Amino acid sequence: MKIQIIQLDRSLPDGVVVTCHWRASLTDGDYTASSYGAEGFNQRSPDDPDFIPYEDLTEGVVREWVREKIGADIEAGLEAQIEAQKNPTSAKGLPWAPK
Repeated sequence: MKIQIIQLDRSLPDGVVVTCHWRASLTDGDYTASSYGAEGFNQRSPDDPDFIPYEDLTEGVVREWVREKIGADIEAGLEAQIEAQKNPTSAKGLPWAPK
């Protein structure tokens, strides 16, 4: 599963990240599934020794925060979307339309 960080919302002037907008995607051969979401964070105070200033954050660090929050649930949902594409249970169309 690939997680892309779309945007961070932060408080000013301390730079504490409060929300992360993300997109997760999974590909299996010709099938692709994706999900978009936002997660709220209670990032530590700038006085905390583990605090990472906004300017020093990397996509990798924030991606790990998101992985911790969304866990395996999102990946399982993406896998279910792909399975539904591989084995559809419904279809649309008109029987008299050219194929």
